[in-house]
Amino acid sequence: MSRSIIILAAAAMASAASPCFAQQVHTASVHVFQSDFGTAEGRAALEHRIQLAAEELCGVNAAAEDKSWGEIKRCQAGVRQEFSRKIAALKISAGTQLSAR
Repeated sequence: MSRSIIILAAAAMASAASPCFAQQVHTASVHVFQSDFGTAEGRAALEHRIQLAAEELCGVNAAAEDKSWGEIKRCQAGVRQEFSRKIAALKISAGTQLSAR
């Protein structure tokens, strides 16, 4: 039996309608399985799920999202970093030692 844990990440997006006040907070989740850490293929699958979540939160098309390409890339990097921190904390709390990349 494989245990999975869902990790959430959030990205705050400034609202164009009222930039002085509102920020929309969007969230995405990624399932993390023990098998994600056992092989290179498992780690690649986890990284892929994290990238999909980053794209869901931040967008992938600057023109369609009405954002700059740099803004999208910075947002995606921040989301990936947040997931990495949460996974590292999860590994520490579970007593699992895994190699950092």
